[in-house]
Amino acid sequence: MKANDIMSCYLKEFLRNTPDFICVKDKDSVYAGASQTFAELVGCSSPAELVGRSDRDLFGPELAEHYIADDKKLLASGVPVLDYIEPLPGSGGRKRYSSTSKYPIRDAAGEVIGICAVGRDITAQIELENEAGSAQRAKSDFLARMSHDMRTPMNGIVGFTKLSLDSDDIGQIKEYLHKIDDSCKYLLSLINDTLDMSKIESDKITLKPEVVNSKELFDSLVELMEPTLSEKNITLAADFEGVEFGAIMIDRVRVQQVLVNLLSNAAKFTPYGGRIEFIVRRLFTSDKISRDRITIRDNGIGMSEEFLARIFEPFAQEYNDVNAATVGTGLGMAIVKRILDLMGATIEVKSRRGEGTEITIEIDFEHAGGDGASGCAPSNIDLSGRRVLLCEDHPLNVQITKILLEKKGVAVDVALNGREGVEKFSASQEGGYDAVLMDVRMPVLDGLAAAEEIRRLTRADARNVPIIAITANAFSDDVEKSKAAGMDDHLTKPLEPRQLYEALYRHIQKVKE
Repeated sequence: MKANDIMSCYLKEFLRNTPDFICVKDKDSVYAGASQTFAELVGCSSPAELVGRSDRDLFGPELAEHYIADDKKLLASGVPVLDYIEPLPGSGGRKRYSSTSKYPIRDAAGEVIGICAVGRDITAQIELENEAGSAQRAKSDFLARMSHDMRTPMNGIVGFTKLSLDSDDIGQIKEYLHKIDDSCKYLLSLINDTLDMSKIESDKITLKPEVVNSKELFDSLVELMEPTLSEKNITLAADFEGVEFGAIMIDRVRVQQVLVNLLSNAAKFTPYGGRIEFIVRRLFTSDKISRDRITIRDNGIGMSEEFLARIFEPFAQEYNDVNAATVGTGLGMAIVKRILDLMGATIEVKSRRGEGTEITIEIDFEHAGGDGASGCAPSNIDLSGRRVLLCEDHPLNVQITKILLEKKGVAVDVALNGREGVEKFSASQEGGYDAVLMDVRMPVLDGLAAAEEIRRLTRADARNVPIIAITANAFSDDVEKSKAAGMDDHLTKPLEPRQLYEALYRHIQKVKE
């Protein structure tokens, strides 16, 4: 068999079996041949059906003229076009893409007489790249949003700490420390949400009402915003005229999250030297409920009517220049709306470009007994004379926890790892410890394994001594692991003194009963 015959047979087999999209056209963009794959792509059963037809016979007018214009450019230049990405025709509902190269076909004299196009389906690669890009953008958006939200309380903590260090006035220092405490609590709430984003994404946010003094709540918001506003010399005019403050039952963290978010946005979009009004008005009150209208008004850059229509959509943002100080993820207003919906509250946003923004919330507050003022642990919790084994490897955590316990008259023994904790409990007189505080992550033996070993000891108190996890592990499955290891409770760091005292008192009393 002659070489030409061999090549002819090879070419036929190649065009019949190659997965690539191959076609050959003459100077008039009329098909002279193609691979089986290309024929099927354009709706033909075989390449023979394509011969003598043009793009106008196969595709709609717009797509056909696009292909023909590309062909003319190649025929005129005679320069190959390599690896450009284009959508595949006839893809149905799923968008598919090809990496295509086109080459001029020349005769013996070197004159361009046609075009050969070779394409390969790269849809899977494009989809993977798009998914990776979306994931990266989501990660960047998430980190930017967390940075925005966390800097507000951090400004309060840093600012008031500096003021405390520079002051010799004990009363003033105590006031600054209260403000630092408010900022720390808010920052902790943000960290908890960051570590458990699934709560927000799967609509699993739950409200945790507590008794709060309403004046203390609103005053703390003003104080929390002071460092942020001072950086831009923005005036915050707080107006609570005519509001009768008292004890209310709310989820303080969520209400604070909503209002700080809105006030922070107002500050972000208000220019240097601007003004923000924070107004609370009582709409009506009854024996059980008061309805308040909370208005946050600024003279900032405002928003367009088009954007207002989608302001509560996740990731919606009008000013998203990555070089601007206003960059963010657009998650804030969506979270605000979801929290307010859970509370049965309403929110309305009015804004115009260049004229500022006004946000109005109407919310019901349930009345509660007492004044709702915050304070230390209840006076009826008596832990004096109790002995606790503290298993904790971090010196700073040991110091803080010891001070908190010793203030309540508790004697504290310290073990610096889980193995030492088991050994100290084993060597103690039976009933010598009223409770064990167990860090989870420790060297030598972790807290979970240490708790399990204590429970397996052959002495009566090993079965019922309260073992309480004190840990930075805050996920719900961490709580389940603590319970599975035989622990009675799970407290997350940083420790709230009242929660620590109440947990110890409750579990110790349970053993006595």
